[in-house]
Amino acid sequence: MVGEVLMLVNESLAAYSGLISAALILMNLAFIAAFIQMRAHSVRKRAIMNKQLQMSNSGVMGVGERVLHLEKQLTLLSKQQQELNDSHVELACGRARSMLNQGLSDETVAASSGLSVAEVSLMKMMQQPSHQLDRAS
Repeated sequence: MVGEVLMLVNESLAAYSGLISAALILMNLAFIAAFIQMRAHSVRKRAIMNKQLQMSNSGVMGVGERVLHLEKQLTLLSKQQQELNDSHVELACGRARSMLNQGLSDETVAASSGLSVAEVSLMKMMQQPSHQLDRAS
């Protein structure tokens, strides 16, 4: 009896083994197709991310170049401003010397030249010959 049952099961399995094999093959094909799709999606995503990274790097490099250009301009403008300040001081001192030579008062010279009264007084003392300085002491 047990032998007959086993034979029936064996015959049933033999009848359905083709269907089971076909189902397993279809499942394997479905898994392979899903894997290929996931891989293709991953490759596309990676390509998009690489493109975005390249664009970001380009932008950063552009900003860096612009910053370097601005730094150079700032340095140049700073030098030019210093030169203007120096020439302004030289002009003011020259004007003050000329006015002192004309005999104008320290206050008048200071008001006209933009220098302080103390600076004008110092210039006046420096212009005096050394023998006059000795008498003043």
